[in-house]
Amino acid sequence: MTNVIDMQSWSQDHDDYWGLCPECHAEPILRNVRSTHWATCSRGCGVRWTVGDNLFSSWRHEDEAVWDENTAYLRQCRDVTPYHRPDLIKRYAPKSPDEGIPF
Repeated sequence: MTNVIDMQSWSQDHDDYWGLCPECHAEPILRNVRSTHWATCSRGCGVRWTVGDNLFSSWRHEDEAVWDENTAYLRQCRDVTPYHRPDLIKRYAPKSPDEGIPF
């Protein structure tokens, strides 16, 4: 059984923080391989991109069988750079080089 995160239901405001499919701009589905989180197109475009490592605890509740299944799926996908909506890039971008540094 795969423990996949459906980002469309997870992110109710449908922002693209984790990126969208660069081909159809669909919300991603996340799949874990150990602690690495991979995004794939929810509409089946056959693309993937990494989101990060150990950001979500879901991987800790999976086992080798789940990771093997996710790896097999990811091997069928090609690596891409995710799409980010221009209006949201402006929202998340730092205003100055020092913004966000707490010290």
